[in-house]
Amino acid sequence: MASEAYKNKQDKLAKIRTSAYACTAQDIGKVFYCLNPNCTAHLFLRAFNSNKRESYFSTKKGDSLHGHIEGCEYAHTNNADLREYDTTDFKIEDFYKSILETSTEKDKHENTQNTLNRQFPNAQNDSISLDKIKTINQLYRICLSNPLDSYIGDIQILYLFCNVSTSYLYTTYISGYKLVVAKWYKYNKNSQTITLIYPFESTTKDFLLKCVLKIPIYFTRH
Repeated sequence: MASEAYKNKQDKLAKIRTSAYACTAQDIGKVFYCLNPNCTAHLFLRAFNSNKRESYFSTKKGDSLHGHIEGCEYAHTNNADLREYDTTDFKIEDFYKSILETSTEKDKHENTQNTLNRQFPNAQNDSISLDKIKTINQLYRICLSNPLDSYIGDIQILYLFCNVSTSYLYTTYISGYKLVVAKWYKYNKNSQTITLIYPFESTTKDFLLKCVLKIPIYFTRH
């Protein structure tokens, strides 16, 4: 399921997305297309005018001919509404640095709790406040579930999230802090470098993403 889809094959080629929130009653029953450029799934508008949840796109149940391809990210339920999170002060740099600092501490559990208490003081024991983004899994589900032009903090998902749907933006390099969905290829212990294939579903090795991690513990076998 997804909050966005392509209205027709021409829009898919031109990367013109349609939001389920912007659809009208005339779009009910029409075929839309998956954001994954490799997926040929037929999607349909769901929950239009529902008072229980926002509109979204999904395949027709039992339609084996026009379902998602195997491994498609948009085949799964990733219902993480961005409006349920407080992202006003979210900074991707601080988010990742906090996670890395937590991972290198000896007492991982204690340090995780302390980090969250420092960075997200209102995220716990407060049923009124919106939740904060605390994990990479949460961030991934939010990026996958919401329109790509939505903002998380001061950056649009489109320029934060590197997966199959945004791979047309990243054809030669990826710079800065991003959430990258890629496939493991190899690692070099001496240079502390890991090499990934991007995008995840790529069947070639034309784009090998090299990441240098100056943290020796990540290259230690247990």
